[in-house]
Amino acid sequence: KAKAEEEAAREKAEKQAAKVKAEAKAKAEAEERKRKANEEEEVKRRAHEEEKRQKEEELRRREAEPVDFTQDDVRSTAYDSSPHDRLSRYLSLRPTWANTPDSNGWTVLHEAARHGSVETVRYLVEEGGADVNARTGHRGGTAMWWAMQKLGEQHEVVRTLGELGGLNVGPGEDMPRDISDKEADTDSEADAELARREAERRAKEAAEAEAKAKRKEEAKMKAEAAKKKKQEEAIAKAKKKAEATKRKREEEVRAKAKEEAEAAAKAKAEAEAEARRKAEEEEEEARKREEEIAKKAAAEAEEAMRKAAEEERKEQERREELRRERAERKAAKEKAEAEAKRKAEAEAAVAKKKAAEEEARKKKAVEEEARRKKAAEEEARKKAVEEEAEKVRAAKKKASEEAAAKRRAVATEQRKKAEDIARSKPFEAEDVRYAAAQGDIHLLRAYLSISPELADVPDESGWRPLTEAARSGCVDCVKELMRVKGGIEVNA
Repeated sequence: KAKAEEEAAREKAEKQAAKVKAEAKAKAEAEERKRKANEEEEVKRRAHEEEKRQKEEELRRREAEPVDFTQDDVRSTAYDSSPHDRLSRYLSLRPTWANTPDSNGWTVLHEAARHGSVETVRYLVEEGGADVNARTGHRGGTAMWWAMQKLGEQHEVVRTLGELGGLNVGPGEDMPRDISDKEADTDSEADAELARREAERRAKEAAEAEAKAKRKEEAKMKAEAAKKKKQEEAIAKAKKKAEATKRKREEEVRAKAKEEAEAAAKAKAEAEAEARRKAEEEEEEARKREEEIAKKAAAEAEEAMRKAAEEERKEQERREELRRERAERKAAKEKAEAEAKRKAEAEAAVAKKKAAEEEARKKKAVEEEARRKKAAEEEARKKAVEEEAEKVRAAKKKASEEAAAKRRAVATEQRKKAEDIARSKPFEAEDVRYAAAQGDIHLLRAYLSISPELADVPDESGWRPLTEAARSGCVDCVKELMRVKGGIEVNA
């Protein structure tokens, strides 16, 4: 009877343990699916961020690159209807200059429209990013208005600007979207005719704007398709890497589960053998206490079930802890190895010292000799360390002197190059102001050594070399201009 009850209790404990294990397995599978979904989402997010970062870096790189031209060069190129390759190169290096006005509020598009270059106007609006309705100065005229004033209403540039969404708004006038409704309340024939013409012009502009928007939308769709293709390639690459990592993890989990199953089977066999032994001893020693034995067996079965559940929970917690600590162990691996090596060396030194002391107690004469030898070795080591330190200091000093000599050689070469440039061709006050604006101290010194009278010559807008040097932040350029013979006006 006791054996039957024990067997029943054991079967119940096994079923309970199997149920707990199945629930744990289902939970682990759900977590794995969730982790996989999170990994895929993370891969997509990282691919998008990487693409965005590359674009921003490219824009910053282009803006940070030094250029050999100014905004005036860009405007003069557009005004002269120069080849598009030069204008394209300018705007590819400085795209924001397409809408940067000069001191009078004129942009590159105003210059091209006023000159009558149809191809340049179309290029600036469609590819260069120019604002077709930018106004000169404060509430000045648009490019279309200036083109009509300079070239006439029937000129090809005027029609091109209209096709590109340009508006005919003169200085002081409101843009069409800002016109108030009070104009519609007039009852004179002149006002009615003006309103009719305005309505027709607005309808035409709306149709042109719609066509332009359609062209932009098509270009945008093409760009998005290319972008999507690039993202899909990045996602496929990241997904392939994630699948390889997943296979490796699954192999590790299967190996670990196999070891745990073998350990559980072994523990189960040992528990069964122990239970049988206890049952035989109890049956042999106390047959009269069958009820107590049954209660004890039931309690043991319940305890075994509880322990099994507890072990399963602990194992689950341990696996979670292992996953969390895996990254930390990887980071601390090298530090631990270094610490272990140092500790081993220290332990070896301690063991060696103990062995020496033990030997010294046996042979006093040998101990004296060992101490003298150790002192000599320590003195030699200290001397070697001092010599090595002296060598390191000498090497550092030599490297510092070589670096200083190299910097001086580079400065001398730059100065000679600037002097060669200044003597190789004639230069004017504009060259002196440009050198000051660019912060090129060597070229500025070369110019002033030849023509010091150009140190204080302003341009058409009143900008002097000292003003350009101060705006560029070149302290040496400012000092050089202040030291010019005859002096210059500091507050000009």
